[in-house]
Amino acid sequence: MRHILVVPSVLILVSFAVVRALGQDADPQPDELLARARASFATFNAALPSIDCDESIRSFEDHDGKTLNEQTATSLIRVRRQEGNVKEPFREEREFQSVNGKTHPAGTKLKNPFSLLVNGAFGEDFRSLLSEDAFSCNRYEVLNYRGGIALKVSFGESALKTDACAKLPSPGVATFWLDRGTGQLVRAEFYYPKDGLRRFKGFSINTDFGVTPFGGKSYVIPTKVFARLGEASGDDLLVYIAEYSNCHKFEATMRILPEMETPR
Repeated sequence: MRHILVVPSVLILVSFAVVRALGQDADPQPDELLARARASFATFNAALPSIDCDESIRSFEDHDGKTLNEQTATSLIRVRRQEGNVKEPFREEREFQSVNGKTHPAGTKLKNPFSLLVNGAFGEDFRSLLSEDAFSCNRYEVLNYRGGIALKVSFGESALKTDACAKLPSPGVATFWLDRGTGQLVRAEFYYPKDGLRRFKGFSINTDFGVTPFGGKSYVIPTKVFARLGEASGDDLLVYIAEYSNCHKFEATMRILPEMETPR
């Protein structure tokens, strides 16, 4: 069985500089966490330049715990600014360098070999999900984990007939995990019970973030993406894993630094 699917972009880069420390004692209220998330997402758009990163991809089918049709690849992913595009300020361009261990010359056009391919770890701006206009459309909850705190946002289920609610994605849950001491975004999780395709169900995508300093500033960018898409007919899964490294702007080399423990 082989499925080819390109999933719309869901995650973006976040400026580290504007995120202030969360309180060490009492847990913040949902509206406080929401305000901090809004501020960070608004700032990255004006701050981060175009960058290039090395990308390592693994995609396979999971049938009752057995791995089938596994495909691997390495690529250069170019994240390009789109000036004036508020909805999608960055565009991804992927150039495959090797597939299943076979090296390909630069510029080679390759047919998508993957069971599941996710685009957009760096791409779409989802500020609309957290906008003030959408506040009455969503449900918010503060969660705790060791070393951090999270804002859980349930969206797309509101019966309100407003323009903001109508523009939200299909019903789902987003969870933004933050470091308690610094306010840094550690992980963003999205789960959609239904993805709109009759043959599939239960799409989830988790993106881990790390600090990348360059040009005298520090930014939080994706370091790893883990996505799963379930088969409607059973427990079979399509799985996608991508890791990013050696990010750089022009000749300036960037290095992703180890940070706090990722939530489990």
